[in-house]
Amino acid sequence: MHHCIRACGARSLVRPAPVERILRDLTVYQRHDNDDHILATIGRAALGERHDPSFHKP
Repeated sequence: MHHCIRACGARSLVRPAPVERILRDLTVYQRHDNDDHILATIGRAALGERHDPSFHKP
């Protein structure tokens, strides 16, 4: 991403640039401390397998 930003310039960090969205999504994913558990739970739910939905309270 750092190479992409350097190549595209500062304008790539302003909405609605695709690079801005990708960078924003990646940094949120990197900061999330429970991402593997959540992704596994989503996968199990999508496949109809038994899962623990306790982290999600609508």
